[in-house]
Amino acid sequence: MEELFNMDELDQAFGGKSDAEFDIKEYANRMREDDKKRLVTARNLVEIVPDESVEENLSKSSSLDEMVANRDELSEGDKHQSFTREI
Repeated sequence: MEELFNMDELDQAFGGKSDAEFDIKEYANRMREDDKKRLVTARNLVEIVPDESVEENLSKSSSLDEMVANRDELSEGDKHQSFTREI
C-alpha cells in the first residue's frame, strides 16, 4: 500500500505521517466547486441526450445554485437556520 500513497502527505488517520489539520472552510469551498462542475456536466448531458426527467432535475439544481449563492451571503448562525428550513 505504501507504494500507492505518499506517506508524508497521507493523513495520520489513514496511517500516514501528515499532521495537517482539517479546515472546514477549505473543504466547503472544494465541495462547492465540485457541485458546480457536476451541474455543468449534467447540463451538457441534457444537450446531448434530451430527457424530461433530467431537465426537471436541472431546474431544481438551478434553485440549488441560488440557495448556495444566497447562503454565502449569510452569517454562520443564519446559514444554519436557513439550511434547516430548506430541508
